[in-house]
Amino acid sequence: YWRDWSSDVCSSDLLPMQELLGNILVKAGKFDDAAAAYSALEKGPPAFRVRAATARANLFFAQEKFDQAMKEFDAATKIDTDVKDLASAAQKSEADLGKARCLARQGKADDAVKLVQGILKKADPEAKELLGKAYNVLGESYRVAGGKDQDALIAYLTVDLVYNTVPDNHAEALFNLVDLWERGKNPERA
Repeated sequence: YWRDWSSDVCSSDLLPMQELLGNILVKAGKFDDAAAAYSALEKGPPAFRVRAATARANLFFAQEKFDQAMKEFDAATKIDTDVKDLASAAQKSEADLGKARCLARQGKADDAVKLVQGILKKADPEAKELLGKAYNVLGESYRVAGGKDQDALIAYLTVDLVYNTVPDNHAEALFNLVDLWERGKNPERA
């Protein structure tokens, strides 16, 4: 039902389609097939090589193999890229956010918060997609830390009120806000 294009991919036009195929296979729970689809990205420009490592890391994360995911996210951030390559820099920031999510799931929420705060300080204020994701990861990290629902609420509200132009980020923030408002006994806000 699908073809391994990794030997045929020589045009960067096919790489986004190969990545989409991998994403669909992940949603279907076909992790081995998704890994094969993502392997084609490694033959592309640096930004796609970073995406390939990040995609592999996300595969491990989806399977709750957080140590392996952390190694792949770390590998993604270490891929040699040109400093002027903004696409690669953005992909490396995504990998850093993945590392923060792993830290949170490994019970190292304080480290995750510090990592995300560092990303937020360095981020371009116009990088709304990255900032929305970062605040969602920050909210997740606060929730995992326990006893920091107010901080999590503020992080998710930041996405809802400021960085709401990316539907996936906005939906994630709203989903978490509903739970936080209900737990905080504000069902009318939920």
